Amino acid sequence: MREVRKTFGGTVALSGVDFDLNPGEVHAIIGENGAGKSTLMKILCGVYPMDGGSILVEGEPVRIQLPKDALALGINMIHQEFANFSKLSVAENVFVGRLPRKAGFPLALDSRDLLLRTAEVLGRLRLPIDPGARLDSLSVAQQQLVEVAKALSANLRILIMDEATSSLNLRESEQLFATIEALKVEGISVVYISHRLKEVMDIADRITVLRDGANVGTFPRGHIEEAAIIEAMLGRRLRAAVKKAATRGPTVFSVTGLSIPGKVRNLSFELHRGEILGITGLSGSGKELAIRGLYGLWPSRIERMECNGEQVSISHPSDGLSLGITYLAEERKNMSVFPQLTIRENASVLWMRSVWRRFVVSRRREREASLQSLRRVNVKMAGAESPVDSLSGGNQQKMLLARLLMVQPEIVILNDPTRGVDVGSKQEIYQIIYQLAREGVSIIMTSSEIPEVTALADRVIVMSKGHKIAELSDAEVTTDNVLALVTQAAAADEHG
Repeated sequence: MREVRKTFGGTVALSGVDFDLNPGEVHAIIGENGAGKSTLMKILCGVYPMDGGSILVEGEPVRIQLPKDALALGINMIHQEFANFSKLSVAENVFVGRLPRKAGFPLALDSRDLLLRTAEVLGRLRLPIDPGARLDSLSVAQQQLVEVAKALSANLRILIMDEATSSLNLRESEQLFATIEALKVEGISVVYISHRLKEVMDIADRITVLRDGANVGTFPRGHIEEAAIIEAMLGRRLRAAVKKAATRGPTVFSVTGLSIPGKVRNLSFELHRGEILGITGLSGSGKELAIRGLYGLWPSRIERMECNGEQVSISHPSDGLSLGITYLAEERKNMSVFPQLTIRENASVLWMRSVWRRFVVSRRREREASLQSLRRVNVKMAGAESPVDSLSGGNQQKMLLARLLMVQPEIVILNDPTRGVDVGSKQEIYQIIYQLAREGVSIIMTSSEIPEVTALADRVIVMSKGHKIAELSDAEVTTDNVLALVTQAAAADEHG
C-alpha cells in the first residue's frame, strides 16, 4: 500500500500511509484509538474506498473497491464481532456460500464431502474441532478459530486479525498464536491489530506504528523496546498513573451468599470506603457474572446485602442507582453507548434518570453538569454536541465514566473498564479510578487482564469455576500469586 489517503467529512483519517507485507509474515499495526489502523485495513478489504494512493499485490497494481475484490485476491479479515451462523454446524460455517453439492443434483448438499473438506482445513491448522458440531456448542475461542478456518478454505493469502484476543483468556490466546504459526508455515501473511503490546512483541515479525493517520515507523521484532513503541504511538513519553496509597475505611457495602445456578456459588465479600476491590480469575471463573448478578443484571440469589449498614436488595439497575451505586458494562458498543445521541446526551443519561422525578431539570443545568463531567475525565472531542460515534474507543470509554460521575456515586462497579482501548487511554482511565478512590468512592472491578486487576486493586478476590478460592490483600496482590492460585485450582479440577 503506497501513499494511502482517506478523509471522512473534514477529518483526515489517513494521510499518505505506506504499508507492506511479506509472504509468511506477521506484521502488527498498533496505535491509539483513531490512529487509522482499522481504516487502513478496511481499505485493503474493500470496505472503504481510498481517496488516493495505490495497492499492489506481488508487485502488480490492483483495484479493490468492494469486499468481493479483496476476497478474490485472497485477502480476508476477521472482525471482533464474528460473522457466523450459530445454529449451523462448524462445516456449514466454514464453507458458507460455497457448500458442495452432489453430482447431478445441484440442490442436494454433499454432506460427506463437506465434512471431509472441513476436516482437511481444520487439520492444516491443527485444530481438534469436530466438523459436525453445532457452532454454538463451541467456546468463543473455538468459534474464532473456525473463522480462521473459513478464511483458509477460500484460497487465503492475507489474513487480517483485529483485536483477536480481546475476549480470550491466556490459554485460548496461546491456542490462537499456535494457529497463526501454522498459517505462517503455509506462507500465509497475517496483519495483526492489537492494543496488547506484550503479545505484539511476542508474535509479530515487524511492527508498524500509526499516529494521527500517519506511519511513524516500522520496526523489526527485537530492535525496539516496548517503551519506545509507546512513545512512538503517543508522540510523547507515557506518564504512568500514580497508584494511590492503600486505604481501609469503614465497610460501606457487603454481600453474603451470592449464587447463580451453575455459574457462581456462595460468594461473600465486604467493600470499604475508598477501597478498590478486584474480582479476578480465568475465563469461565464466574467473575463477570458475579458482578452483573449483584447489580441486578443477571438472575441471582443473595442471602443478604447491606449498604451503609442497612439491609438492601438490588433486583434491577435502578435499585442500585437509587443506592448511589453505578455500573460500567464490559461491552460499550452493545450495552452502553447510544449511537443516535450526542456526546452530551450520552453522558447525561443516568443523571437525567436520577433527578427527573425530584424536580424539573433545565437544559442549561444539564449541559453544564455534563460538560463539567466530560472535562473532568479529559474526553477529547470537537464539541459536546458532536455525534458520539465521532469519539475514539478510548474517549467513548472515558465518556461512559463521565456518565457515572455525574450522579456522584458512593460505589462504582467496573466490568473490564479498559477493554479495547489504547495504552494512552488506559493510563488516563487508571488515573481516574485512583482519583475516585482517593475521594472516598468505593470501587469493585474485574478485567479480562489479570495484571490490570493486580495493578489497580487494594484487595483481590480470586475465583475459579464459580468459587472464591482466595482473597489477597496488600503485598499479596501480585499477578504471579493470582496465576499460581488459578493454575493450582485448574490442575485440581483436572485430577478430580
